Amino acid sequence: MSTQPTERPGRALSPELNIGRSVEHIAELPGLKEAITAGYDDTKQMSALEQRVRGREHQFDDICEASKEIFVEKNGLDHYADSIAETGVLGAAVAIHGVNARIKRYVLASPDAGKSHAEELKELVKDLHNYANIMGMMIMDGNWRPE
Repeated sequence: MSTQPTERPGRALSPELNIGRSVEHIAELPGLKEAITAGYDDTKQMSALEQRVRGREHQFDDICEASKEIFVEKNGLDHYADSIAETGVLGAAVAIHGVNARIKRYVLASPDAGKSHAEELKELVKDLHNYANIMGMMIMDGNWRPE
């Protein structure tokens, strides 16, 4: 999987997609502070909340991009092709349930609320994102149960 992001107008991306970045750290990325504060004469005019909210939008985009790369790779002709259609909404729901069980184990059963499992949780976030999108696709296709 490539970690090289695609450049989009009006948005500066970090050299690698890292969904573990904090909002505070994201404002330090090259070009991103300018993108976040565009339209302001003085960055001091932006409240800390506005800066965090705009940073969250960029984090959201990074998660979506990282998840899409995995989806495209895994569901291409070289891997699973369109096998996701064989299970329909029911299969996606089972997959989501499995991811949720792993998240609960890493977060709820951990004394540090999952901090010691940060890398595993990052991967699970991408899995959950993709399975939710797969479920949406199956709903759009009217594919509720395996055929």
